Formats: sequence, C-alpha cells, structure tokens
Amino acid sequence: MDKKPPLSNQQIAELLRHIAAVYMTQDVNIFRIKAYDAAANSIEQTSLPLEELWREKKLDTVPGLGKTIIAYIDELFSTGKVEYFETTMKEVPAGFFPLVDLQGIGPKMAIKLSMALNLHDGKTALNIVKDAAAAGKLNGMPGISTVMEKKILDAVSQEASDKPKRTLLFTALEVADGLKRHLETSPVVTQCEVLGSLRRRLPTTGDIDLAVCTSDSAAVQELLKAYPLFSKMIASGEKTLAVWLTIGVRVDLKLSTPEQWGSLLQHYTGSKLHNIKLRTIALEKGMSLSEFGIKQDGKLRNFSDEKEFYNALGMDWVPPELRENIGEIEAAQAHKLPKLLELEDIRGDVHIHTNLTFPTSHDMGESSIAELLARAEALNYAFIGFSDHNPKRSNFTAEQRLAAVKKRNADIDAAVEKYFAGRKPTLKVLKGLEVDILPTGELALEDGALAELDYVIASLHSSFDADREKTTARILKALSHPSVTIMGHPTGRLVEKRKGVDADWETIAQFCVENNKILEINSAPDRLDLPYDLIISLQKYPLKFIVNTDSHHVSGLDLMKFGVWTARKGWLTKKSVVSADENFLGKR
Repeated sequence: MDKKPPLSNQQIAELLRHIAAVYMTQDVNIFRIKAYDAAANSIEQTSLPLEELWREKKLDTVPGLGKTIIAYIDELFSTGKVEYFETTMKEVPAGFFPLVDLQGIGPKMAIKLSMALNLHDGKTALNIVKDAAAAGKLNGMPGISTVMEKKILDAVSQEASDKPKRTLLFTALEVADGLKRHLETSPVVTQCEVLGSLRRRLPTTGDIDLAVCTSDSAAVQELLKAYPLFSKMIASGEKTLAVWLTIGVRVDLKLSTPEQWGSLLQHYTGSKLHNIKLRTIALEKGMSLSEFGIKQDGKLRNFSDEKEFYNALGMDWVPPELRENIGEIEAAQAHKLPKLLELEDIRGDVHIHTNLTFPTSHDMGESSIAELLARAEALNYAFIGFSDHNPKRSNFTAEQRLAAVKKRNADIDAAVEKYFAGRKPTLKVLKGLEVDILPTGELALEDGALAELDYVIASLHSSFDADREKTTARILKALSHPSVTIMGHPTGRLVEKRKGVDADWETIAQFCVENNKILEINSAPDRLDLPYDLIISLQKYPLKFIVNTDSHHVSGLDLMKFGVWTARKGWLTKKSVVSADENFLGKR
C-alpha cells in the first residue's frame, strides 16, 4: 500500500478532533478528550508545518503535545496512518465525521443521525441528511424538534453547496511562510513576499501566490525541489513557477528581478478593482501599467520600490490592506490616507482564558497565569486581563457563582504575587470575565458577582438565528448593563462556517458611543470579528474598539497580528483602539 501524502497542520488538528468526537460518544474520561482538543488547538496555532518539526525531531516543542500524541504523529508521518486512530474511527459510522464537522451539530447529534440513517458512506452522508431534513423526516426523532431540523438542514445545505472552498488566512500564511523561510535561506533570493488576498489580509484565500526577487530562475527551481514538502513541478518558466506540495496545496511563484520588484508587488497584490482604477488614472496621464513597470512615451520605467510606483502616479503608497477600491486611491491622491494601527501600538490584551480551576460554562484555557504573564512581559505589554467564561448556571446557585468568582479573583492575585515575587510588577493585571448574553438579553451572571470584576466582556454564544429586531434588542439590553465594558466577537460569525447575526449595527454603534461601550475586534483566525467591512461601514461613528486575541493557550497571544490586520483593513488608527492606550482601565 502506498504511503498517503503528509497532512497539513489543519488536517492533523481535524484528525485529533475526530478522535475526541468519537470519545464523546463513548464513556471516555473527559480529561482524555480535552487532551486531544488541546493538542488540536495547539497544532492549529503552530506557525511551522508539523511535518517539518517532526523531521527535525522537535515535536516536543509544540505546547500541549504529550508523549502519546507525539508517538501517534510520528507513526502518521512515518507510515501515512495511525492504526489506533483507524480502529477508533471504525467504532462509529463513516457518515459521523462529515456531520460532526458542521457548525451546530455536535458529536451526540452526529452519532444519533448517522446511526438512525445508516450513514456508512461518508461521501453521501450530507446529501442523505439534507434530503431527510428537507422532507421533514428528522422531526420527531428523539431530541430533534422542528427548529433543530431546520438548523441541521441549513448546516448541511451550506456544507454541501458547490461554493469553492477557501482557506483561512492563518492556514494559508502558515504554508506560505514555511516556503518563504526555505527560499530565503539561499543568496539567490533577495526578497520574498506573499501576494494577492494573502497580502491584503482578507479572512480567507482561494490560492497561494508568492513573489520571489531573484536573477536566477533555474536556481529557484532547484531550491523548490529541495524543499521537504515539495511534491512536483506544475509549471516552470523565466517569470512563473508553480508547484504542488505534499500537503495537497498549490503555490504559484512570480519571479522578478530587483529593478522590477516594486511594480510586480503592486500588480499581483491587487485587488482587481484597485488595479482597474489605477489603470484608468494612468491612462489619463498617458501611461500604461504592468508588472514590469510604467510605460510612457514608449519608454518603460522600472520600480524597485513599490512606494515609488505609487508616487509616479501622483499619489501616496497605499497599504496593501486597503487596496479594495473603497476610497483608498482618492485618499492617496489627496495625501489623506490614515496612519493605520500597527502591531507595535498594542499595549495589552484582555480577552484571555486561563487554566485556573473554575466551574466555567464553556471551554477552559490551557495555560497558567505565570505562562501568560511571561508572554505578556515578552511582548512588552502594559496590561493584561484574564477573562474566563462565566460560571456555569446549571446545578449552580447565584451564591455558588459569586463564591466561584471571588475564589478565582483570589487565585489570580496569588498567582500574580508569586510570579512577581521579589520585584516590581511590570504590567497591570486586570480581572474580568466573558459573560454570555442570554437569549433574553440578560447576562448569565448576577450583579453581585459582576461587581467583583474590573471589566466584563459580554458575548453571544447561542441563538444566532433570531431575526434582526430581536437580535438588536438583545444586544442593546446586554450592553445597557452598567458592568459591561466590551462586546466580545460582536457578530458571532465563524469564518466559512457561520454567518454573523443579523442586527442593526448602526443603532448598536450609536448606543455604544453614547454609553461608552467598546466593540471587540477578535483576533482568533476563525473569527476576525468585527469583520473589516462592518468596521468601515461604522466609520461615521466615533466608536472605540479593542483588539483582543481570545486566547485559550499562551501561544494564542501571538495571534494579535490577525486582529490588527483586520483593524487596518477597517481603516482604524491608533486613536480609535483602546488596547493601544496603556492607561486603558487604569494607570500602569
């Protein structure tokens, strides 16, 4: 039997989650399930391809990977499969796995459907469930109401659609950065940069394009063939190369000489509409544009620098994130482009989940206070805030929730005191919680417990399908609570999986301005919420935003750049972002 091609980090994380999902249908220890989920989360947030770390015998450097899972990954890369995983996955029908991957359908519902409908073929499972739901055959099954049947139908229909699949920005950058690092080890490559939607930092991308600055295309081809993940050369030429990687990804490379580097970057970064507008302006000046430079009066002018290219058209350089033809060209012509937020402007992060012992309503974090403080210090933050989910409501009284919050506060204080023992604290530590917004708009925590906190992040974690009027009223009611400081991941969207809620964001924005509430830009790569286009649409309001990571592991603190990129695409400056103010929620 031939070995299967190595899997990407995302595919390995999905495999581990599938094992955890099977466990959840069985009588398996909850800590074993969490170990697989923790490993999957960590692998997703690892910037280097896991196969590369395996080859270098560095899998033990990935946080959250225990000896057992490392052994399984070693077997996976060595043989193309894991015998134990294959045996475990045969304990449920094959149709279980495409179902459990859908948003809103957990393992218990997936196993119920796959057993009831005899879904022994994973390839046909979604269509069978879709047909059954459309015919009303699921309603009446134990635990499936009319509402749940519609939810299942919507989830399956969206997944089964013919819409081309797109890759998350994080995943695509992980692949591109791995190849970039390899190419940049050679002196024949003087520069290397991502192109297209990756460089414009869109939430997803359809393909991966790289610009390579070199005077030796033949040497670059040999470099590609020496890359550990190289599979085969698809196309080769003086100006263009294309390769398949063993992880099933195609990468197109645009080659440029140093003197034409700036014009190539501009041309292939796009967007299409941005470039069309530039060409119109150029034609009015008697110029024509290409990846080779600007031609005028029969003479081609080369540009080694992208800024010089824009300057030659009578405008300022436009940051790649803004190149969507939504006014950036006019602003560049008028020399009125904003000074966008920079990663270096961020002074802290207050949406961070810890591993403190706490009766949380949702998933816990995986890292200790000490680990999180150490990383915050390394990032030179002025403040950090810990915001686990609110205490659970089922089988807990208000008094027990209050006691749990007080104990957590004391545990944080003790951990901080121990960490800074013998020296002056270098950053302000804030104690908050992420609190559910219930369907009624009430908060999932009583006033007495809320009063114990430095800040509160109110978030939607349920009832995403309500109509516009109800959702708007729900959000406004939650934000009207005096303890609420921030609305977390406001639309509740999951990129490529779940649309954001339907709400009147202009009314919500006006309320936030009048009541000093802050909207979060969540840096989690599958959220990036608020979406950049919504941020742009709310520019007329003097809103305050905060960029947070929503970290569940210490490595997640390094995902702040994704939120900053989203803020930049939304035209935000340092002035509008409170996490760029080191005095946010109190002086340092």
